[in-house]
Amino acid sequence: MRSKAYFEISIRWLKNEKINVLNWVPQSPDLNPIENLWCSLKQKIAARKPSNLLELKRHTKEEWENFDPSICKKLVESMPKRCALVIEAKGRHIKY
Repeated sequence: MRSKAYFEISIRWLKNEKINVLNWVPQSPDLNPIENLWCSLKQKIAARKPSNLLELKRHTKEEWENFDPSICKKLVESMPKRCALVIEAKGRHIKY
């Protein structure tokens, strides 16, 4: 219940400030490219097979620091296509 109140307060503030907001599918992983980035990071970490929490933390930090920035660029560049596909699918799941 509390999060609904925060949402309504946020919406009211945005309207009062005359800030246009995109009509967005709530919590859609298809429209959230960071989900793809997390998936890739998880795969890289899993491939290193950490055996304890310390290794997991170390591998995560190393993989994050070595992440190829071009992956982020590709994810951002995919957004127009993602949006078009979600519209075409009427908000249902797409391949991303």
